[in-house]
Amino acid sequence: MAPLFAALLFASLASASGSGVSTAISRIRIDLERDIKRDINEPLRLPNNNSIAELYFEQPLDHQTVDSDTYFQRYFSRTSFSPSDAVSPDYVFLCTGGEGPGFTDSVLLDSVHCTGDMIELASNLADAGKDVMLYAIEHRYYGLSLPRGDMTSSNYNVYLSSHNAILDVSTFVEMQNEKFETKPKWVTFGGSYPGMVSAWSRLLFPDLIWASVSNSSPVQAKLNMNEYNDYVGKVLSDEDIGGSQECLDVVAEGHEQIKEQLSTSSGQEGLVAEFNVCEIDGLDNPLSVDRNAQLFAGDGVIYVPAQENDPSCTGDLCNVKKICESLLDGPETESAMDKLLRVAAAQNGDGCVTVDWESQISLLKSLAATAGGTRSWLFQTCNEFGFYQTCEEDSSCPYAKGLHPLNQDLEMCSSVFGIDADTVSNNVDASNDFYGGWNVDSSRILFVNGDVDPWSTLAITSTNPEVPDPTKCLPAFWVDQASHHFWTHEVLPTDSDYVNESRKKIWKQVDQWLQLDDAGAC
Repeated sequence: MAPLFAALLFASLASASGSGVSTAISRIRIDLERDIKRDINEPLRLPNNNSIAELYFEQPLDHQTVDSDTYFQRYFSRTSFSPSDAVSPDYVFLCTGGEGPGFTDSVLLDSVHCTGDMIELASNLADAGKDVMLYAIEHRYYGLSLPRGDMTSSNYNVYLSSHNAILDVSTFVEMQNEKFETKPKWVTFGGSYPGMVSAWSRLLFPDLIWASVSNSSPVQAKLNMNEYNDYVGKVLSDEDIGGSQECLDVVAEGHEQIKEQLSTSSGQEGLVAEFNVCEIDGLDNPLSVDRNAQLFAGDGVIYVPAQENDPSCTGDLCNVKKICESLLDGPETESAMDKLLRVAAAQNGDGCVTVDWESQISLLKSLAATAGGTRSWLFQTCNEFGFYQTCEEDSSCPYAKGLHPLNQDLEMCSSVFGIDADTVSNNVDASNDFYGGWNVDSSRILFVNGDVDPWSTLAITSTNPEVPDPTKCLPAFWVDQASHHFWTHEVLPTDSDYVNESRKKIWKQVDQWLQLDDAGAC
């Protein structure tokens, strides 16, 4: 992830809706059949690094059922930091999987998942003479870890949940521990939803997991996450990353102008022409349909990469600074809406923009939506977490206020999975009751968040007024000018001092915990 959450759902679907989707699905199925037929105990050595192996092991389909059937779960191992050939490592680091595309061998080389914190720390410890074994475990229903090989996801209700994923982790740890001569100290790492899995693995299995690093993890489930888009407004005005109040005002005013124009048929038709909205069969004016109008303006007519802001990116309009510069770089007579139109045209390219609620729902029901884990993650939001990023009338959302109501997301849950609104709400409450939300009752979990990340509003941070003051058992810190777990990405020369310093803080804290001999110590 980079993790993909609900804010990017339709963008990811749009990129996955081309002719290559069916080919990609077929390729996944062929690869799955190939790997299951291969001896799962025989490592598949990967050509780019002899120390990395791709393996499968048998995992119970349902951990709550005695003598459950099993499925093949994929994982990767790396032994280059373990000179003793992993017979008795001092420490074992586990990168947890989650929403988004499945893992590749890059997960234990250079990837967005666990590089800057986990792999770099393992390298440092190996230089100090410690034996460190690395693993990365793929989350069920993301990638090739498919219960019953079920790409149609008909068994989501039984098998797809964070509960089963965490029990997958515990089973995996127990299986690996049987191979070691002495029991090592395990530390889990993850960012975003995998960061939640990392933290909750320590919460539920403190006898197996010595400590956890939980990066940019919104552990407080919430049905209506209005804070997300409120925070996008804050990011647009953040001068430290190239934003400004003037930039925020242009985005907000432009969307108000669009909202006003959507209130009349002639205005809708004008927007269809100006923003090059694709025609829909039998419908000359797609924006006359309420849900289509909401899709068009409720999440912004331009894409603002708040949770993915990269100050050093080189592409056009690839970060907040470049978007704001472009918005403000125009004639004085240009209206705010025209400024948005100019940036939207540059982002969208020559093709028309598809705005069609019914086709989105049809796609989410289809096999194509399983690519990249899109449908799996949508199910988990309906079944466990909510996280619906609304833009309501009384909010600080910079987009068209009132055009992303909560009932839009709840209708999606109902239409795609048959989960009604009350059930979704109850599911969110149940998740907070089970895990504790902001009041997680555990120890030795490190929470790290970037201050340019809307997901930090539901994370445990040192300054969140709704979270009890963190103790030394549950430390938390901010990474200045950093977006969604940016510090876990591949280490690059362009990384800011803030990002590099955050990695050192993580390494220091984990190393301190690894020196402890008392399992109950903080």
